[in-house]
Amino acid sequence: MPKNQSNTQKSDEFMQGLGANERALLERIPVLFLRKLAAAMVRAKMRVQFTGWLQYMLPVPLILVLFITAGMTRLLGVMQVGNGFAFFGTLLLMVFIFDIFTVKFRQRLPEGLPKRNDDLGIFDLMRARRSCRSFQTRKLTPDDYKELMEYVQLHSELAMIGKAPVRFEYIAAPLTVWPTVNASEFLVAIVPNEYNRLAVIDVGRSLQKIVMDATRMGLGTCWIGPGADHVSIKQHLGDHFNPEEDHIICVCAVGYKSAYIPLFLRIFNSQMSRRLPLSSLFFTGSDFKEPLNVDAYPFNRFGRN
Repeated sequence: MPKNQSNTQKSDEFMQGLGANERALLERIPVLFLRKLAAAMVRAKMRVQFTGWLQYMLPVPLILVLFITAGMTRLLGVMQVGNGFAFFGTLLLMVFIFDIFTVKFRQRLPEGLPKRNDDLGIFDLMRARRSCRSFQTRKLTPDDYKELMEYVQLHSELAMIGKAPVRFEYIAAPLTVWPTVNASEFLVAIVPNEYNRLAVIDVGRSLQKIVMDATRMGLGTCWIGPGADHVSIKQHLGDHFNPEEDHIICVCAVGYKSAYIPLFLRIFNSQMSRRLPLSSLFFTGSDFKEPLNVDAYPFNRFGRN
């Protein structure tokens, strides 16, 4: 092995085990020391993430900052300001405790089944569908499970763009995933181990149809890529997964949406669920500077999408 190649591998050892998304972000950091520090922080975050506690613990640093600031301002004699910081710290602490008991430990009032969306057409289903970040603790009813599996079979058997086989395995177990909480039923998208771009596209085409049918049923879904721990997935798949022949593309959590959502996920949803206007997505030139006039024909026909 050439010496320079060996040195490059050694310098990148701190990034071993990180996902492609994490590595791509870290490689943008020009200073090696800062890159290593960021990699250590990412690893720490991943350890906490896959314990199932990160969704709840993120407000804790802010709570500590508020109480420390309250104490310092009180020592300086600014009592009213200190009381204000203490009030917001206490309020945030109460929300944190509420989330722990109702979501993490599932001490909550029972929730009803959601309404179906059979009256919505496909475009309205697209507009209505949002990623579900918090699920009820109940399993799918036998009727809902049967109907969902019929859709899975239907869309798995339709003609694909590529020739590689695509399949969806069902798992009824609390997989290690992020950021969704209390999900206990999943569809795992599996393709052949050898990379095939068309197989990845076929997974997207098939799974989006399944998600739309699940939305029509009133089910919540969360499409999860890098946030899924493949080790736990393979353990639950057992004999349904051959590591020499199979490759996991993604998983999709399926279930009934819960009104009990951790504070961090509520903020996360509000930011991640915003959909950009078409004028921010499509442009007239290759320099991507002049927005497409979406009110002009024929583009105004696609605004509803």
